Amino acid sequence: YPKIHVSTAKAYSSVIPNEQQTDYASIFNKKKLTTELLKNNIRNDFEVSVFAQYPLLAEIKQTLLECGALFSLMSGSGSSIFGLFSDENIAFSAATKLSRYQAFVCRQHTFK
Repeated sequence: YPKIHVSTAKAYSSVIPNEQQTDYASIFNKKKLTTELLKNNIRNDFEVSVFAQYPLLAEIKQTLLECGALFSLMSGSGSSIFGLFSDENIAFSAATKLSRYQAFVCRQHTFK
């Protein structure tokens, strides 16, 4: 979280929704959710307009990917960016590289 305030009202006024409909239920009901499924099906339509206004957010997303994130996305209308990692050490390394911002490493929780 780079402590950039993104106006939700401005984000909504600038977003151009993708008209393609995605059946998220079928994606998340897969026995094995893969990074390819995420990359090919999950997007945040706010990224185009928000990244144009705040290029640093696009840089943070790119840094996460370059540091080994399997998938990265902006959360909501911004400005938090998250990355999914397969290895905790790689995640901590990415957090260290982005430590000038508020960077957190969270562990996966499996519900039973």
